[in-house]
Amino acid sequence: MSREATERRLRAAGFARLEPDEQIVIWCRAWVSKIGRFQRFAPRWRDVAVLTDRRLLLFGVGHFTRRPRRRVLADRLDELAVADVGLHPGRGLQCSRPGRSPMLIELGSDPWSRKVGQELQERAGRQPQAVADPPPVLGPAPAEEPVAAIETPPAVDGPAEEPVATPPAVDEPVEVATETEAAVPEEAPAAEATPVGGAPVAEAAAPGPPDESPLP
Repeated sequence: MSREATERRLRAAGFARLEPDEQIVIWCRAWVSKIGRFQRFAPRWRDVAVLTDRRLLLFGVGHFTRRPRRRVLADRLDELAVADVGLHPGRGLQCSRPGRSPMLIELGSDPWSRKVGQELQERAGRQPQAVADPPPVLGPAPAEEPVAAIETPPAVDGPAEEPVATPPAVDEPVEVATETEAAVPEEAPAAEATPVGGAPVAEAAAPGPPDESPLP
């Protein structure tokens, strides 16, 4: 049976009985036997070893067709301990887990067998990675509530205030002496005339207006 036909059979729905989201990584043909006193009498045809991202699966093959017929083993990788015990590195792997006697997987020299041996040694005993929670889906931001405008009270109509007139500034007069006033000296009071005999002399009477008599 060709490799392509075997792979199609392994990936057929319901044949390998994979867990949800379990993926096949690599597979190859290998000799599988239990370690013990009668190990040398184990059948020498090669079964199909399938390595997934979670488990090691073994399928028995038909006696004449060598096609995978049924699954005979399903061990979880995080519970499996693998030791390299072969004469050639990576070709003889001893697989053991609690509650079952160890078994020996003998691999060939083809590229698929080397890949299975490498992946099995790297993945065995490793704790499964926790599935990260998906990031929360952010919805649209809530709309902001409109802020109510502050109402200004209407102006009350009343008598208009008359503007208060400001009195103009009054400049105080500054007395400035003119040149004429400065030049004219003040008149001295006239001295009274004293007669020679000592008696006062009467002031001459000022002439009055002529007497007007009525005409006859």
